[in-house]
Amino acid sequence: MVKRYSKLEHDILIVFDKRISCFGMHTYDHVKQLHTIRISPLINVLNEKGTFLDEGAEKHNIISTLLHEICHAQQREFLKQSFQRYDYHTSRDIRNPEMAEYYSKCELEARTYECENILDAVELYDSSCI
Repeated sequence: MVKRYSKLEHDILIVFDKRISCFGMHTYDHVKQLHTIRISPLINVLNEKGTFLDEGAEKHNIISTLLHEICHAQQREFLKQSFQRYDYHTSRDIRNPEMAEYYSKCELEARTYECENILDAVELYDSSCI
């Protein structure tokens, strides 16, 4: 799935890490030239009320998170140092810091990429598990 949905020059490592407090996160190691995507196995299997999701919802959540973070890795490679710019990670029209980050260009592009590819990615995953 990573090969199909990423156009990265550098390697990518996917880690399931129960210590992170968000769905997933992307980091890049300049020395190793390695993208690391950490996905929370705990947050991706719970709904807003704290109860467990069914297997189909878990699968969609994890694949969706993976696509979202792959997009961030691609943004990082394509934009290089511009990826770190403040105006790329925040929306200047919104004063609330959390919402300014949520509606930033960086996040909107990642959520759009995620939405455009989720159904095909789930189908690819299902066909590879048979």
